[in-house]
Amino acid sequence: MKGCKKVLLATGMVILMAASSFAQEEASGINFQILGQGALGYAYNKDMADLAKAIGDLDAAAANTYAAGLGEIGGWGAKDKSIPAAFGADIEPRLFFGNFGLGVSIGYHFAEAKTEVVSSRWTDEATVKMQLFVLPIAGTFYYKTTLSDTSSLVFGAGVGYYTAKLKHKTDGKGVFGNISETFKADGIGYHAKIEYDYIMDGNIVLFGGILGRYAEIDEYEASDGTIVKNIDSSNLSAGLTGVSFYIGAGLSL
Repeated sequence: MKGCKKVLLATGMVILMAASSFAQEEASGINFQILGQGALGYAYNKDMADLAKAIGDLDAAAANTYAAGLGEIGGWGAKDKSIPAAFGADIEPRLFFGNFGLGVSIGYHFAEAKTEVVSSRWTDEATVKMQLFVLPIAGTFYYKTTLSDTSSLVFGAGVGYYTAKLKHKTDGKGVFGNISETFKADGIGYHAKIEYDYIMDGNIVLFGGILGRYAEIDEYEASDGTIVKNIDSSNLSAGLTGVSFYIGAGLSL
């Protein structure tokens, strides 16, 4: 969305101005880090789970109608198997000027909602998935508190631009068909974090922390420009809002 890009551009300008200011004030304490991390956390995408279940219910109803036409009992039902979790990885260069710093990260994250359509009478079955793939580009301001010669506590907060792809995939067997369709969207998200850093010999940095994030996107478009809707006709919302734990490693130069 154009508005999101303008906000991100403005944020980038602020970051650059802050960097210039910090560089002038803290030039003697410049430290550059390049870090990589993996994350796993809670992110409940209710709309994704509800849509997968609704599609599963429709598939089950259609299959039961088909069986009834043959004079058989179908017995198909849809079971929600969604797990409220997301995981991913990020790469982030950080530049510290004394105790203050900033970082720019890029990552790849994934979340999924799933419904299974099964019957105790038939081997025909289907799995309905709503898969969310997100590419966040985020800027973060940091404040570092030194705990010892080799460790520190780091606080961060920032904003990011999130490009998302939502994929509906139905894998069917027997009376069920296969469907694959993709929707795209983007939006702005916000985050805050706290982490513990430990510097080993060779300037190797080991770290771990907790990140809270608000990143909801609700204008997913099909290839024809149609917006994905919930059953109640509201826009489907899906993103990375939640809390995650992360660990990583990198170099301090």
